[in-house]
Amino acid sequence: LEHTASGLEIGDISGAIDYRHGHGLRARELKAALWGQPLRAQIGPGPVAASGRRSMKLQARAAVTSASVQRWLRLPALAFADGSSEWELSIDWPAGGSGEPPRLLLRSDLQGLAVTLPPPFGKSAEQLRALEVRTEASESTRNWRVRYANLATALFESGHRDLRGRVVLGDGAISRRTLPEQGVSISGQLQQLKVQDWLSTVERIQRLEHAAGREFDNAWTLTVQGLRVLELDLFGQVLRRPVLDLSMVEQRWQLGWRHPRTAGRLRLPISGEPYQFDLDRLYLPLAGASLKLVERAPADGLLAEIDPGSLPHARVHIDQLKFDQQALGQWSFTTVPGRRRL
Repeated sequence: LEHTASGLEIGDISGAIDYRHGHGLRARELKAALWGQPLRAQIGPGPVAASGRRSMKLQARAAVTSASVQRWLRLPALAFADGSSEWELSIDWPAGGSGEPPRLLLRSDLQGLAVTLPPPFGKSAEQLRALEVRTEASESTRNWRVRYANLATALFESGHRDLRGRVVLGDGAISRRTLPEQGVSISGQLQQLKVQDWLSTVERIQRLEHAAGREFDNAWTLTVQGLRVLELDLFGQVLRRPVLDLSMVEQRWQLGWRHPRTAGRLRLPISGEPYQFDLDRLYLPLAGASLKLVERAPADGLLAEIDPGSLPHARVHIDQLKFDQQALGQWSFTTVPGRRRL
């Protein structure tokens, strides 16, 4: 049994199937195999289509490994999931001649599947986290709608042109009218974000895509536009309510941020090169509290909470640097971190 729109194939089907004119196919206990794992299914009448004719519905349950889903969708980034979980599958085939596309629905609570993404998207194998995938297809395109608990909603469209899609973090609805012309755009809101963790994640995705022979280029672009973050950890320094952007500039990822006390861009390195910070402004302290400018901070003072090992090897340029309302002009320097010193 093949669902052409999604590339899903179910084999080794056995069981009694009944057909009656005007009622279509019916089966109560079917056994089959999905990606080598046992599957139990039933076939019966589905909802009435817009044409007034009743569709046929297949419902199934199977334990599926993350490796099988990764091979099916051909997305190396799914390597962040590891394990096996129980899935519910539902496919509606509209009546012949209706002209309507088949609809597929996948659901799982992801128990048994560990997701090694930074908070809040990561989870242990024991935790429950609802995931729902819906797909519809026409003659030229295939649409995927994904919902990951209350953390993210996504709509992807693939067809004769390149993949395009939109992801909204947090609550939000997506219509096809809001999809970008190409690539995938991310927006919405996050409670917290630690830049170091996500930079490591992006670098891992790049390595996985490179190993699979799929490079991030102009044919497949990922951008973050106007992402609101309630608490941003920028290499140990906390910003409240900044707005983030991420894009590919000259074959390098560039992270931009906007905040009343700091604004700038961070370009990710290639092959061990240092990070490159280009700041329009940096007003210290970032929290806005009043501090005195001192030549040497005491051990429990201004710099006590900064771990030199957490700071990256970087080239830094600052157009406007202020410390406690005192303008210190334009600065350029390089940081080289060590175990206990910078």
